[in-house]
Amino acid sequence: MWLSLKTSVSIWLVLGLFFAYHPKLYTEEMKCDQPVDVIILIDGSDSISDNDWVRSKNFVKELIDSFDIGQDTIHVGIIVYSSNIGDVIGLKKFHSKETLKFLANRLHHPKDGTDTAAGIRKVTKMMEAESRPNAARVAIVITDGRSSHPIQTTQEALKAKSAGIVMLTVGVGHAISRAELSQIATSEREMFDVSDFSGLQGVVGILRKLLCKIIVTTTLTSITAKTTKSSAATSATSTKRKETLVLKLSKSSEQGNLQSLCKGCIIDRGIGYSSHHNDCTKYVQCFRENGEYRAKLMSCPFGTYWDQNKITCWHSHLVNCTT
Repeated sequence: MWLSLKTSVSIWLVLGLFFAYHPKLYTEEMKCDQPVDVIILIDGSDSISDNDWVRSKNFVKELIDSFDIGQDTIHVGIIVYSSNIGDVIGLKKFHSKETLKFLANRLHHPKDGTDTAAGIRKVTKMMEAESRPNAARVAIVITDGRSSHPIQTTQEALKAKSAGIVMLTVGVGHAISRAELSQIATSEREMFDVSDFSGLQGVVGILRKLLCKIIVTTTLTSITAKTTKSSAATSATSTKRKETLVLKLSKSSEQGNLQSLCKGCIIDRGIGYSSHHNDCTKYVQCFRENGEYRAKLMSCPFGTYWDQNKITCWHSHLVNCTT
């Protein structure tokens, strides 16, 4: 009896110490209340039955229900793809949680091929055109099979990640290619699979928690700097948002600023990427817009480093970080 009581006291002491050092594990679940733009890319191919299409839409509605959607927090867009792009719910206009669920329930099932490359390409274009400048970018790809154009799919996924989009994949069933899903996802941590569409409900909570972690790891200090012809002085403002450095360059200072911000960055068709000079978890995106060069300091997702050879964030243990 004494041994049992002693053991119980020891257990409670251990638990008390554990929670004392890990308070977030027993307090109210952290809210994902930072700006993030999420696009859900849904496979609408003919291999999906009518019943499974309903389950897929229900999964999307449950995801939406789990997100902290608001004007200043999470915005959600939806893209249905098959052989072509189907129904699209854009990011430009904010939709409330109830409106999004209503629209998701009305999504049409194309019942054709699986052109995942086209779907990801649409995601990147929508993010570039409609995403908020202070928001993290996340895409959730749901598919039950292999892409009809695997090489192009990998290429489009690399472009999406290079554009600062964190790619999550959810594979459904036994016809999926784990290798392909791994190439689409930002890292192994962002790749999931379930045995059938009924199992999708089991990953809703996991995806929500992962989204919160992505928001935390991509939320940085924002700095805005301006240079003019008459002065090289800069003005900076800080916010708790994704770190972004925007430069307004005069012709006389243009080359020098590019060399300092985008050293090693090859500009091709007005855009390029470069590694950060002293932080492997970050990279610089340089591009020309409205007659001026802009440089964005981007952050790789947790567990990844910028790989200048692949021009994407890659598994940290596979990247030679020399900084």
